[in-house]
Amino acid sequence: MARPQLELILALPYPRTMKALWAVLTSLGVTKITVVTSALSDPDFKKSSVISPSIYEPLILEGLTQAGVYTTRPSVHIATFKSLTQLISTYNTFQDESCIKLLFDLGKDLPSVRQVLRSDKYHGAICAIGPERGWTDDEAEAFITAGFYSISLGQPVLRTDVACIAALTLVSDALSNNNTPEVDDKCYDD
Repeated sequence: MARPQLELILALPYPRTMKALWAVLTSLGVTKITVVTSALSDPDFKKSSVISPSIYEPLILEGLTQAGVYTTRPSVHIATFKSLTQLISTYNTFQDESCIKLLFDLGKDLPSVRQVLRSDKYHGAICAIGPERGWTDDEAEAFITAGFYSISLGQPVLRTDVACIAALTLVSDALSNNNTPEVDDKCYDD
């Protein structure tokens, strides 16, 4: 089984949440982690030591010990753009047709991961997960302009750590099994 390329753009959550996420993201096979500050992120979080290599490198190594088949260290980028829309615009030129760009957002009328990743042409994904209050309308529009599909994890508002685990697990599973026929969801009687 080929490892799917799985990149994460993550709006910086509470520092203790980010500290816990470094190992988890690594063990889930994320290949690149880009930490950003969105309009709804607390600006003081950017001052936290949790985004310094001296803190996150040992946590990434810890995640590698639990990773099983994923034994490559993810690259880490702490975005320094003056605005998130500047960073997002750099994804306009990303042209790899085998990699889908996914914006996880709040909203009950958005498609699910399963609906968007039905095609077997995708072998990688760039996933953008915002703060617990979601992305602003301007940020969401910038992602969509850059070619991201806006999708949902359902109606409940999830904590950032839960959203990361759910989203990345669903996307990784869909990418790993994109050539597997769908299973009928009906229950079977014994």
